[in-house]
Amino acid sequence: MQYIGDNARFLAEAVGDMRGILDWYRMCLRALAAKRHPELLAEIAEMERKVDLGQLLEDMPAAISQSIEGIARVSATTRAFKDFCESGTEPVRIDLAIAVTRIVEVTRNHWKQCADMRVAIGELPRIVARPRLLDLVLVDIVLAAATYCGSSGGPVLISASQGAADIELHWTAQSSAGQVSALSSLRDPCDLASTRALLEPMGGRLEARAEDRGWSFHLTFPITVDAGSAAEGIWS
Repeated sequence: MQYIGDNARFLAEAVGDMRGILDWYRMCLRALAAKRHPELLAEIAEMERKVDLGQLLEDMPAAISQSIEGIARVSATTRAFKDFCESGTEPVRIDLAIAVTRIVEVTRNHWKQCADMRVAIGELPRIVARPRLLDLVLVDIVLAAATYCGSSGGPVLISASQGAADIELHWTAQSSAGQVSALSSLRDPCDLASTRALLEPMGGRLEARAEDRGWSFHLTFPITVDAGSAAEGIWS
């Protein structure tokens, strides 16, 4: 994948260089043809029309740029899946920003049709948790937030706040008024009991709130957790 990316970036630079010199060639050719062989001007114009040269020069940089972006996306997804599959079961200190970003990438195909998931998490203290259990919790919440943001492709912002003793992750989902009204009498918009059970050994809490613009999810972890108690999971 690195070689493909390097080649695409080379092509992007090459097309930029070639476009500049090609424009200069075209200008010189037209000037010379106008003086000595004016009939060539019509032939040149016809050849450019047949290959749609102007459109090619306009579209090629964008096509290469999109290819580079796609390669970067595939690379990021591959790394995320690798880390997800290799996440351990022993309690360790975890960077929540990295963990959330990885899960958002891994689940992209599940939420991209109904949400625009955005991660805006700054630097936070690390928590003690089992990576595999934390990943499962984050998958559940990301998919729940995507489901209840509606089908409009509206943004779901994942942010964080820090208190004196805990860290809270926020999923602010945009739902239609109809969805909010229909679900306002429910305690949770979906069954998150199993997710809460996974959170218990980490000392975490999960809350779903019905707000004016839609459901929001709030995941809280204590900043300091005893590694021994974190190890006493429901699947010891």
